[in-house]
Amino acid sequence: TPLFFISAQSGSEVTGSPNQVPVTFTVKDAADQPVAGESLTFSLPPADTGSLSSGSGVTNASGQYTVTYSNAATGSLTTVTGAVAGTAFSDAQTVSY
Repeated sequence: TPLFFISAQSGSEVTGSPNQVPVTFTVKDAADQPVAGESLTFSLPPADTGSLSSGSGVTNASGQYTVTYSNAATGSLTTVTGAVAGTAFSDAQTVSY
């Protein structure tokens, strides 16, 4: 089983689309090289009333996939979790919207 490292970073709200925040997940291997073509899954806390642009995705050549969190409410926090499918490797990012 290869060793993966996954990290998450949230961006700023999408211009012209209030309450939409992109979260980029990056997957790298043990040699700190990006892993392309890796399947990821995304989730929110059970009580969260927002949504994600996708529940899963595949990393690009840079080992990245960006999912967008949306919520009609304002001024709050949530946690977006991404995981490498079929593994225990995951990371979470707190998002302010």
